[in-house]
Amino acid sequence: MTDKDAILFMIDCQAAMFAPNAEGEVPFEIAVQCVMKFYKDKIMSSASDYVGLLLYSTKERLNTYDFDGIYIFHTMAPPSAPRIRELESLMGNRVGFAQHVGSAPPISVNDALWTAQHLFYTLPKRIAFKRVAVFTNDDNPARADPSMREKCVSRAKDLVEADVTLQLFAIQRGLPHEQASTSPPASRPDDSLTTSPSKGRSTHPSPLPPLSTGASLSLSGTRAAHPTPTTGDSRGSDAHSFDADLFWRDLMYVEEEAGAEKAIHLDAKASFHDMLEPMKRRAHQRRSGGKVLMGFGRADLATEPTMALSIYHPLVRATKGSTINLDSKTNTPLTTETRYICRNTAEILAPEDIEHAVSVGNDRVVFSAEEVARMKKAVSGAPGLRVLGFKPKETVKFSHQILPPLFLRPDEGAVKGSTKAFQALVLKMHDKGKVAIGQLIARNGSLPRLVALLPQLAVQEVDGSALEPFGMHVVPLPYADDVRALAFPAPKVDAAGEGHVAMVNKAKQIIKRMRMQPAFEGGESRYDPVDYPNPALQKHFSALQSIALEEDYEEVQDYTLPDYAGMEGFRSLFTSLRNMAYDEQYSPAVAAGTAGKKRKLEDYEDRDPKKVDISGVDFKARYADGTLKKLTVPVLKQFCKDRKEPTKGLLKADLVDTVTALIKEQLDKEGAAPAPEGA
Repeated sequence: MTDKDAILFMIDCQAAMFAPNAEGEVPFEIAVQCVMKFYKDKIMSSASDYVGLLLYSTKERLNTYDFDGIYIFHTMAPPSAPRIRELESLMGNRVGFAQHVGSAPPISVNDALWTAQHLFYTLPKRIAFKRVAVFTNDDNPARADPSMREKCVSRAKDLVEADVTLQLFAIQRGLPHEQASTSPPASRPDDSLTTSPSKGRSTHPSPLPPLSTGASLSLSGTRAAHPTPTTGDSRGSDAHSFDADLFWRDLMYVEEEAGAEKAIHLDAKASFHDMLEPMKRRAHQRRSGGKVLMGFGRADLATEPTMALSIYHPLVRATKGSTINLDSKTNTPLTTETRYICRNTAEILAPEDIEHAVSVGNDRVVFSAEEVARMKKAVSGAPGLRVLGFKPKETVKFSHQILPPLFLRPDEGAVKGSTKAFQALVLKMHDKGKVAIGQLIARNGSLPRLVALLPQLAVQEVDGSALEPFGMHVVPLPYADDVRALAFPAPKVDAAGEGHVAMVNKAKQIIKRMRMQPAFEGGESRYDPVDYPNPALQKHFSALQSIALEEDYEEVQDYTLPDYAGMEGFRSLFTSLRNMAYDEQYSPAVAAGTAGKKRKLEDYEDRDPKKVDISGVDFKARYADGTLKKLTVPVLKQFCKDRKEPTKGLLKADLVDTVTALIKEQLDKEGAAPAPEGA
């Protein structure tokens, strides 16, 4: 199964979408801003996914199905910089929009959904997730045509059968329908947005207190929680609330009764980030990294598997991505081909001409590629997870985790009954406080690895979203060679002394005062990595975006830096603990400067392991009897090095001449320079 996503945005273009609301925001511009932000995020996170944009209730039509009021602005294709610039033009040039697209009375939503469904037929068949996101402020498009409801419900069922998820993002209405004009507001050739897109990336909290995740979307089916003041309409503010029960909820419940609420997002204009977050969570779902069969003991996994499991990678290090080499003339990507050439004959070697060798002592053991493949297969064995036994959960220590853990979920499609068996195993292991020890071969060619299986029950947030999924963590266990025997000296502080107890109490006070506030009401204080983006990656992506879209570079805020302003309130506690631990003369600046001072070369001379001891050699006596040439090269070099004379590249005869000259110069200064014998 491919891991590509496909999402089609549908934006309502009827006149009510261009009427500013009470906050002065234009619903159509809000929708285009969200689509443009999604394009920018997608082009950085997963540029191979498919996105498209369909405008409905338009004056002009652009579609191959001859439907009135439907304008396919972007067909299904990967996001690109030109498409983002086209969205900016769509939002900033109202005159061009009125001329080429225009606004019209509401059309049949059934035709728009039918077009959306057929746009997905143009994609490759194996797409992991397909979605349609509708942006509108019309809670009842079928008010003029009651039969439209049944047609749209039937069309929504067809989307579900085609594995297409339908989502509604409702935008607060502006003027009532009776007061909305029949055309967009007065246009200007280069009109700017009523509300500019938020600068920077999604807002994140400061690390030190408090930890705040911001306002979340209202997913309830009630009316919007933010009433709009009256604008001259006799019906009051309730006339502007979006009521999904009038039309849209009938299209959502056919997908899943329990999931209908999550498919409807009310009051979406409250925050661009909050409105995009549900889509971003769907776009970044964890996908299976492999499948294995599981059994117990000596059971044959090929014929008697107990269950089938899917392997997931909960955490994968995000990287900047590899560079692509382009042709300097055509700007097309270049392909890389590798050829091995014989050193002696300069001929290109075929794969069968290449052998592999391993050095054993002074000999080289040669293997062919076929023999290497057979040895790997013999050592690794067939892929699978074999449970060897169970141990108390306290057996697995935190220090045992030396490799990234995996996560297991049942795969009902491969072995029927895997879900029930897996659920029973996880619940029983959790109740008894046990962990399973097993042997894992993840894929063909992988070496066997002892692993610990840790059960995990599902944990949900207060809004019902999954905080921790139901399944098993797979912790690769270390071998004996991986464990380091670390020996540390005993602490010099008297643990029973009063000073030690006072320092411990002061440290506890600092920890208690600086503890982050709970991330959600009624929960425990915790660190959530989704609140802190990688500043290096964000700066890299921001630079690429500014180059691709020809925009000004947008400075990225680093949320991993300490909250110095917040820590100022704890200065007295830090000072008190420092005075307890160190003498009055202690200065952090002086200590840091001493520790970080670069040592001079002379400081290392006595510690040079390559230095030759020449203290027992009488060079003057050897000069006198002419036996300097009998000394070894290292001794001669060391004599020269001690006197700062260069020795690199000198032969022994050159070294003897240099040493002779140095000794003669020294004796001349002393006033007695006997000529060496044989001179």
